[in-house]
Amino acid sequence: MCLTFYSLFNRSLWLLPVVTVSLVLMTFSTTYGIAVGLNHTQAVFPYVTKTGAAVPERGIFTIGITIAAILFCMNVEIRYEYVRLNFSQMSLTPAEKARWMTTNTMTLYLSHISVFGLFMLASFQIDTMNVPHHLGAFLTFVFGPVCCWLHSAITWKTYKEERKTEFLITFLCQIAMSFVSTSLLIIFSGSFGSYKHQRLLQESSKTDTLRDVFLTSTISEWLLAISIILFLLTFIPGFKKMEFDGIVTKWKAPGSEKSVLCGRILGCCSNV
Repeated sequence: MCLTFYSLFNRSLWLLPVVTVSLVLMTFSTTYGIAVGLNHTQAVFPYVTKTGAAVPERGIFTIGITIAAILFCMNVEIRYEYVRLNFSQMSLTPAEKARWMTTNTMTLYLSHISVFGLFMLASFQIDTMNVPHHLGAFLTFVFGPVCCWLHSAITWKTYKEERKTEFLITFLCQIAMSFVSTSLLIIFSGSFGSYKHQRLLQESSKTDTLRDVFLTSTISEWLLAISIILFLLTFIPGFKKMEFDGIVTKWKAPGSEKSVLCGRILGCCSNV
């Protein structure tokens, strides 16, 4: 299996975001189906992590999201290398280049923080370890949209310099998804806080007078998670220009016969 993935990504690196997104969605749907089938949660829009809180779906949720988080790290590392090399080819002033390289680096670090939140979500179940679970949700759902906006800004700068249609289309998709994820984060935060507060005051269950605010909270959480996950698909055009051999990524500059080898983890580069 490892050799199959290695061969696949070496030839078609753009499939990495597709595989990552597919794995997360498959994990969500599988744990949701099992949890509902075993009556471990309600069928109509439970919170996402409620579908992976009990045995046996807990194990599937943990394994699936952990593997997806590793793939997320690969995606953001390769995206970082792609942006870094792309900007190195542009005719920017030293100050501009330094500013955008810093933005790219900051985006990488914030993306890893968001991915670390996924590890926490997968490792600490909401019913048994509430505090670390909510901390993981905070890191994922707050830093995720921030990274979406930063990636959008980087793509817009690339389009301004290159004036290529592919960058414009990518930017429009990214800015739309950034706006959607931010709006959903606001809706989810407000409805979740309102639901918890009102439930404490009224000692009411989510199946009666607080049903509407509960559904607003759960539906917005599902849509928020999916919108952040789908953002990875906007990396596909850039990844089509790169190759990956398991350790380094290789990118060919437009109009040039020279290839560049880039360290995926250590960030070291050498011309070939």
